[in-house]
Amino acid sequence: MILFNLMAGTWVLIILFPIWFITHCIARLTHLSFIRMFVGSIYYYFTLIVNILGIILGFMMIANPFFSLLSASYTIGIYLLVLGIDSVVFGLSLLSMRRY
Repeated sequence: MILFNLMAGTWVLIILFPIWFITHCIARLTHLSFIRMFVGSIYYYFTLIVNILGIILGFMMIANPFFSLLSASYTIGIYLLVLGIDSVVFGLSLLSMRRY
């Protein structure tokens, strides 16, 4: 669809990115009890805030597709950067818990 009709592909991506944001954040929120139990409360609150912001951002992008169209690259880039930091911190905190 993207190869043959660029406008339709653009609109499909504008709708799929917010849905991906929302579902990914909900999936990460379901693991918060595990995170609090094994990693600690600082990382728990950081993950909670990042994922709630992601859900809000996803709904904002669905509610206003023009916002999504204009700011998709910046919004997605910043969110993925924060998500990457979140994942690295989680990985390092699991490494520090590992016992030999």
